[in-house]
Amino acid sequence: MNYKRIASQFGNEMRYGGTLTSIDSAFSSLTDLKCVDHPLEFITSARYQRTYNWIMTIGESKLSEHEKIDMISQAIDDLVFDQESKDRLRNLLASSSSPITAAGYKHFDIPLRVYVDDVDSFLKSDIYQQK
Repeated sequence: MNYKRIASQFGNEMRYGGTLTSIDSAFSSLTDLKCVDHPLEFITSARYQRTYNWIMTIGESKLSEHEKIDMISQAIDDLVFDQESKDRLRNLLASSSSPITAAGYKHFDIPLRVYVDDVDSFLKSDIYQQK
């Protein structure tokens, strides 16, 4: 998963919307993780930086990829109000993840994906049947 890319795009989206309090509140309601600073000199917006910090904190955590994706997707729903922007961020989230696809993942209306922490085990399992 390319968390830097997701953090940059989501952060850029938050430059003109929301408040630091709403960003912290949304992410804090989704996780007990403590937000870690990931300073980048080119980021000049406090809202962009805070969003970037949260996404990178989630990305570096020991949570499963599925949990990370669910958390980020929920944050998109909570913080982004423009439907076109939501769709763009969800598509970015989906395209940045594992290439194993399957129907039924609840957050995406595009070719849907399954997120597997151990691809080798998944490929050997009864769930995956290569044709």
